[in-house]
Amino acid sequence: MNKFVYCTLAATMASGLGFAGPGSEDWSSLDKDIENLASSITTQDSGLALEGFIRSIYSNSSDITVGGNDLGGFSMANARLELNGSVGDYGMKIQLDAGTTATGTNQATLLDAYGTFAITDQISGQMGQFRPPFLWSAQVEEDEFILLSRTISGGIWAARDNGLMFTGTFSQLGVYVAAQNGTDGAGDELAFTGRVDFDVLGAGIGMVEGAYGADEGSNLTVGVAIYDDGNLADGTALGFDAGFVSGAFSVYGEVTDYDQDFTFVIPGTPIAVGDTTPYSLTAGFMVSPEEWEVAARYEDADDSNDTTRITLGVNYYVQGHAAKWSLNYDTIDSDLTAIEADILSVGLTVSV
Repeated sequence: MNKFVYCTLAATMASGLGFAGPGSEDWSSLDKDIENLASSITTQDSGLALEGFIRSIYSNSSDITVGGNDLGGFSMANARLELNGSVGDYGMKIQLDAGTTATGTNQATLLDAYGTFAITDQISGQMGQFRPPFLWSAQVEEDEFILLSRTISGGIWAARDNGLMFTGTFSQLGVYVAAQNGTDGAGDELAFTGRVDFDVLGAGIGMVEGAYGADEGSNLTVGVAIYDDGNLADGTALGFDAGFVSGAFSVYGEVTDYDQDFTFVIPGTPIAVGDTTPYSLTAGFMVSPEEWEVAARYEDADDSNDTTRITLGVNYYVQGHAAKWSLNYDTIDSDLTAIEADILSVGLTVSV
């Protein structure tokens, strides 16, 4: 796999996309407009609610070159707006993400955009654009991370696709079945995902990484998933993940096994991971209750270059995940020296 896949996924893919560069409108005026819009939406009796978050990251590395210089600049990892609404048993969700990368690229992206409908008290459906329900780590929102980036596999499975999904929640059991476009776009060969997860202990780990705000006692969730792209001769992926939180301690592991033809398409970028079995293990510890949390992650890409990534991090929670500072150190090791890198990053996350 090339340098884009590992350096981008390691340092900036979870950081993402943007649109406000030099020469933009006055930010204070724009902030005020957004604030007024949010107030208007949430106070009307329309079933609409607006929320969002910002993640800004400074990254430094002598191993990555930007514009002829070593990496050492700021990027707007996420400027996220999320609109939720409902009418009767139907609902909608729209997520827009924007930002600027360290290279100065400005982009805006439509992420989730789907309608929901209730079938029974325990079964619901959704149709539109969303993430395949494959790995737990791919479903966690960026403002709820314990580290600044997703796992390599989580970054791949966080890409959105159009389709239809049914979700069933039965006490401790969650069941997810989805049909999406897959690698042939709107062609007639669909990609199917099936996932089952089970809260073995307590209320499960929820959708937040780490131990901050976790339910009391011990909580354990395990999941297994299968994904099959009908457009590929051997395009099946099998996934297994498990998360455990107890007191100040948290640990999460995932492993994915890909058939030899497996290719996943992040917009504009085919990611060929066929015939590999990447895995990762993430652990965290709340050093100071509800204030300081440290974390470490080990990942093995299981590629022909023996590529691995180690990430160390510390979070200072000002107001939980809603307002926090993060310091991360990433080191990527590989037989292919072009993708080796050491990256130091500092991030600020603010969500409302």
